[in-house]
Amino acid sequence: MKLSKNSRLLASTFLVNDSDITIDEMVKLIAEHKNQHDFIDNVDEVVVWENVEDKFTCKDFLETIGYGEKEKETRVYVINTHDERVEDMEKGFSDLTDEEFMFEAEEQGRVYTIEGFQRAFNESEVNTEIDLIRFIEVEI
Repeated sequence: MKLSKNSRLLASTFLVNDSDITIDEMVKLIAEHKNQHDFIDNVDEVVVWENVEDKFTCKDFLETIGYGEKEKETRVYVINTHDERVEDMEKGFSDLTDEEFMFEAEEQGRVYTIEGFQRAFNESEVNTEIDLIRFIEVEI
């Protein structure tokens, strides 16, 4: 599994990077270690900073750095309130759950990254008179 930038940065506060193997390789060794209740400094080839010796089990270390968690990104979901799909909606737009809002925006084909939304807004693809937006963090 590839480490995210944040996980790698966190891992480097525990693991010494001047050994013969990289931070990524050490994290992989920790993740594959047969006894996840061992301290990380007991894993062959893993070198830790002195102040964390005998402090973190493999399992705790991996949880602390967010290993295995999916990365997230903020997306902008836009709903045209004059679209026929939503004009007869029984719920008010502010009452929609994030999942319902996402579904409607996806049906209308109006889901943006932050950068994409900035471009769409600046190029007047977003109509502030009839469009509603919601910023939602999603796994990528």
